[in-house]
Amino acid sequence: MTHPFADAPGPVRSLNAARVVALPADLATDDDVGRRGVELASGLRLRRDLAGHGAELGLDPASPGLLREFASCLTNEALPAAARSFADGIARGFGRRLGCLLLMLSRGEPANRASRPNWGDDHWQFWANVRTVVIGGGLLAGAIGDVAVPEAQAVLDDHGAGHVRLIRSPWGDGIGLVGLARLLPLAASRRAVLDFGQTSVKRGIAGYSTGR
Repeated sequence: MTHPFADAPGPVRSLNAARVVALPADLATDDDVGRRGVELASGLRLRRDLAGHGAELGLDPASPGLLREFASCLTNEALPAAARSFADGIARGFGRRLGCLLLMLSRGEPANRASRPNWGDDHWQFWANVRTVVIGGGLLAGAIGDVAVPEAQAVLDDHGAGHVRLIRSPWGDGIGLVGLARLLPLAASRRAVLDFGQTSVKRGIAGYSTGR
């Protein structure tokens, strides 16, 4: 079967541009309905959630390391219980919104389809057939993912999309480097690989032996 996203331009492939218009009543909030993927489940949204709560967590919202510092709040037993509970709630909210985004893609209700005019039936059918979603990247690789990914899975399980299973890549924020390494000719012995991400530049050396 032809992959509908394989040769599609970036705006068609992007989940950042996917807009959630319709959700089950118990998930729909004024702050989330009508939002795009980038406004629901991204580092930008998490920074927004933290912006007004630096005092509760002892964080500087302007810090370039804010998301890493927030992740440490989830496991820092020296923090007051109330602060750790507050941090846990933010991470769970992130996971719930991620679950809402994936639920929308899986269910493909007419209102959500209408909001994505650059997708045809084949794009929606692709997502309806998805059974496994691999979560990669640095944001959900550590403590934030420990909380957020199970929360996202619970949204799917509780709303008729339990056939979609979420798993976390063992490569974390190195997933892009591993993907690049696997695209290179296996006859190579060593290659430099670089991932120019929005938050940082990841770099590594890929080594090849016996076709691996």
